[in-house]
Amino acid sequence: MLWVLGVWALTAPPLAAQLLPIPPAPRDYFEETNPIVPRTPIHAVIEPPEGYSADAFPFWARCEYTLGRVREAPLPIPLVTTGSTKDKSPGAIGQPSTVVLLGNAGVGYKVISGLRFEFGGWLDSQSILGLEASGFVQETRVNHFSAASDKTGTPLIALPFVNQTPGTGVESGQLISNPAKLTGNVMVSSTMQRWGTEVNGVFCFYRRPGLEFRLLSGMRYEDLRENLHLSARLANLVTNTNTTLDDHFNTRNQFFGAQIGASMHTQRNLLSLDVTTKIALGDTHQVVEIQGASRQSGEKASPAGFFPGGFFAQPSNLGRTAANPFVAIPSIEFKLGYQITPRLRAFLGYDFLYWNEVVRPGNQIDRNVKLTQSPILGTTKGVLSGSAVPAPFFNRSGVWAQDVNFGLELRF
Repeated sequence: MLWVLGVWALTAPPLAAQLLPIPPAPRDYFEETNPIVPRTPIHAVIEPPEGYSADAFPFWARCEYTLGRVREAPLPIPLVTTGSTKDKSPGAIGQPSTVVLLGNAGVGYKVISGLRFEFGGWLDSQSILGLEASGFVQETRVNHFSAASDKTGTPLIALPFVNQTPGTGVESGQLISNPAKLTGNVMVSSTMQRWGTEVNGVFCFYRRPGLEFRLLSGMRYEDLRENLHLSARLANLVTNTNTTLDDHFNTRNQFFGAQIGASMHTQRNLLSLDVTTKIALGDTHQVVEIQGASRQSGEKASPAGFFPGGFFAQPSNLGRTAANPFVAIPSIEFKLGYQITPRLRAFLGYDFLYWNEVVRPGNQIDRNVKLTQSPILGTTKGVLSGSAVPAPFFNRSGVWAQDVNFGLELRF
């Protein structure tokens, strides 16, 4: 019996150690209690998917397609009318039967397509200082107007003007078609084309997960070119004389100046919002060019040949005039983005820009016309007497542009 108790005493402790759990040794730190919950990435302001690092993609390239509108080209005067031969001055403004076919309203260009490109990158490892460059181009848009008579000269078509020939000074109408006397047509085309580019330095002065603020400073170039072409063709049914009148009013605005701005980027999960506002200050090189020509042919044409000056573009206002006023161009941009991959983002945006002072073709037409300058339309063989009208105008107005855009941004 004593022998059995001795064996049990020697073997019990090792056996208990194998059957009972051993308490863990004390530690000087605590383990993470929920290792499944991910930590917020430091650079969530740029890209929220897990594992992304802003330093890994310091460059970006953006391409977008734009659909926009530009403020209507002003045409503050009546340019083409119709009327009745029963009126004292057919086609003239103020006559009972006169109806304005073109003028006294803006000329619109509807929706304008375009492309915009941007390339940029951070210059330091902390993504504080950067550089970006962008440019855009819009398609050339044309607005056409035409009015024509049949072979008998119906309906009546006229170019209304204020006749400044000495002894008159009243509203009149230059007939392009007149039943049983003249047959003809008028065509007016307005064209517009716009493009620009800019380069900016970028400074990120505040960044935290989901939010970033930047300051911008750089240079901007804007180019707006427009043309208004009036062409009138008429044939005299009595003398078989053919006459052509052509007017060209061309304008161009070239802005170059410095700009400053700020932008905000905010991102939550896969959605992001960018808001950018800028203002550019500088000179606009403004040019107004007026050209005109006329031609008369036929056996009874007197005189026959080509001559300077059309109708609203007469020798008194032909030529080129330029100026360089100081102007401002404020703008604002919105972009809503969706992160497709860590490198690729799709976005939809809206941009608005205002150019406070430009020259546009319709504002340069003087309705005061002295027909003595024209060998075809006057009775003095082109000899001007008295004041020189029409005069070369240089009128200015503001223009706005807005567009909806969508595209892709690639980081690398």
